[in-house]
Amino acid sequence: MNVTFPIPIIILHFLFRCQDQVQHFKVLRDGMGKYFLWVVKFDSINELIDYHRTTSVNRGQNLLLKDIISEQTSSYVN
Repeated sequence: MNVTFPIPIIILHFLFRCQDQVQHFKVLRDGMGKYFLWVVKFDSINELIDYHRTTSVNRGQNLLLKDIISEQTSSYVN
C-alpha cells in the first residue's frame, strides 16, 4: 500500500534581519489546511504568529515575532 502525502503549499514568505544576516522563513499549509513553520501546526496564521511571539521561529537562535511600529511624521507647509 502506497501512502502519499500532499506537498505543503507556501502561503507566506518572510525574512528577519539579524545582525549581518538575513534569514528566510516560509509559512506552509499542509493537506489538512494547517499552517506551520516546523512541526507545530495551527488552524490559522494568526495562531501561528501568536505562538511565535513567545517561541522562537529559529531552532538555533531566539528570534521572536513582534509588531513593527512605524513612526509617521507629518510636515505642514505654511
